[in-house]
Amino acid sequence: AFWTGKEVLVLGGDAARPSCPFEADCNPGPTAFRSDGAAFDPEKGTWRPLASTPVPLVNTSGATVDGTLYLWVVGSAPGDPLGSAFLAYRIGDDRWERLPDPAGLDASTRLMAAGSRVVAVGGSQENDVTPDRWYEPATGIWSDLPFDPLAPAYDRAAVWTGRDLVTLGIRIDPTIPPN
Repeated sequence: AFWTGKEVLVLGGDAARPSCPFEADCNPGPTAFRSDGAAFDPEKGTWRPLASTPVPLVNTSGATVDGTLYLWVVGSAPGDPLGSAFLAYRIGDDRWERLPDPAGLDASTRLMAAGSRVVAVGGSQENDVTPDRWYEPATGIWSDLPFDPLAPAYDRAAVWTGRDLVTLGIRIDPTIPPN
């Protein structure tokens, strides 16, 4: 779900029925990832349907910038046939657009709004330290941010203060060997 400033956009989901009553105790069965959605207007107390996304929404992260919702969608596992997609939803036009996939983003990447830009922050640097990136919607160009001085880290996130981008994470101690 994403807040636009006026509505809550609720997108996707898994429509498959579990094959047993307690999902944690057994295989829930095949997935049926959805590409539909609806918008809720809390002032009016009403819902409206949204145009379907061009791909099923599996592992999804998003940010709303200047009337557009940007989504980073990644298949549920490496090699997943659903692949990845960078999408833009033009809220006023109820229209989806598939944008060129950015390099360097993976399933742990989370998008966030930072003023008029979209920032992509990798959730983990346990296997590789790659730069976080920012997207300029006006030009359609992705650029690398300077390397995080706490790298490598995991459980990473970021917060936009309105002036600064603050990254958070748990630093990986290079003196401790991996398990």
